[in-house]
Formats: sequence, structure tokens, C-alpha cells
Amino acid sequence: MKKTLLLVVTASLCFSSVFALVIPKGCTSIYNLHTETEQCPYVVPATTSYQFIGPASGWGAATNYDLSSYKQLIFNLSFTSAAAGMQVAIRFSTNGGAQTPVILTLPTGVTTYTDSIPLQQYKDATGLIGLGGIVFYNGASHFSFSYTGTASAVDMTVNYIALRANAPTAISSVIADGPDAIVNVYSLTGSLVRKAVKQSEATVGLNPGVYIANGHKIFVTK
Repeated sequence: MKKTLLLVVTASLCFSSVFALVIPKGCTSIYNLHTETEQCPYVVPATTSYQFIGPASGWGAATNYDLSSYKQLIFNLSFTSAAAGMQVAIRFSTNGGAQTPVILTLPTGVTTYTDSIPLQQYKDATGLIGLGGIVFYNGASHFSFSYTGTASAVDMTVNYIALRANAPTAISSVIADGPDAIVNVYSLTGSLVRKAVKQSEATVGLNPGVYIANGHKIFVTK
């Protein structure tokens, strides 16, 4: 009986972890941009902050993540009912400048919440949206903003940080920077398949399947 109960509890915990990582169709984890290790789901303790993206210092002036082809930055959060009505904050920078922090008020009657930040408003004159970093404030304070209500005082889980593309996410065989641009080619699991090759030669001889080059998915047929 004890063994059966243990298996049920273990299965439930595994299911919860997998469920937390499910990203909506048409979206991609922000960590896929540079094939980085996925950090979510991540529990941010009450009244603390956590930097999810960007270098440890100087991220406010960096432009390491090109979000120009995406229309939304999406956060999915889980929390207890005690967090209802409380506020959290998101600080980030684009094109070398810190943006006004986004204050989120957690709704009542639910324990999971998704919020989308429109990205097109952050384009520069050339159409670039260069993200430098993202810091999530779970009720923690910072001189750059003030909460308009009650700051969160309970632990919170960031289940995923995702991006939604401007266009339908049908797999494209076209990469935009020209045939002579030098790119790295990765598998969907993040393994480096080819290093520093011309775009025109990026998929020559590869087995049929889906690959990532220059931040774009490419489809190789027979």
C-alpha cells in the first residue's frame, strides 16, 4: 500500500513539472533564441527578485537578444490563492535602454496567470528590438519603479517566458540575412550541427528534419 501511494505521489509531481513547461502553440521559449539552458519553471521567493535573461552586469545597455520578429513577450506564473490582488514587476531593457517596468496585478479566483507584453512599441528606427535583460520582482523593490498596490508577499513560480512570432509559425526555409552570411546550425535539441558556414551551404547534405540557423527554423527535405 505504501509503495502504491509513493508511486502515485511521484507520478503527480512529475506531471506537474512537465505541465509547467508546456508553452502555447505558436510560441517559443525565450531560451531557444541562443539555445540556452531552460531556466523555467523557477520559484522566485517572496519579496526577492531574479534575473532570467542577460549578463550579470551591464544588461541595461546590452542588445544580445533580437526580438524584432516577435510580437509578444509572454510570462506564465503560478502562485497560491494568498497572492490574489498582489503585484509583481518586470524590468527589462531594449536597444540599450531600460524600459518602464511592467507592473502586474495578480487576479483573484485563479492560481495561474499569463500576461503578454506587446513588443512592437519598442522598435527603433531600423525596426530592431534588441533585448538586453529581464529581471522579475516578486514583491521586491527597486528605485526605478513603485507598486501601485500591494506588493507580493508569497513565493511565485515563473513557469515559462515565451515569445510569439509576428507571422504564423509555419516552418520557413528562408533565412533573411543573405546567402553569404555566416551562421551556426543547431538541431532542435540545441546540439551544434555545423559551425560558421555560409547560409547558402547551411543545410547541404543534412538529413531531412528541422534545424535552427540564425534564429530561424529551417526545414530540410529529401
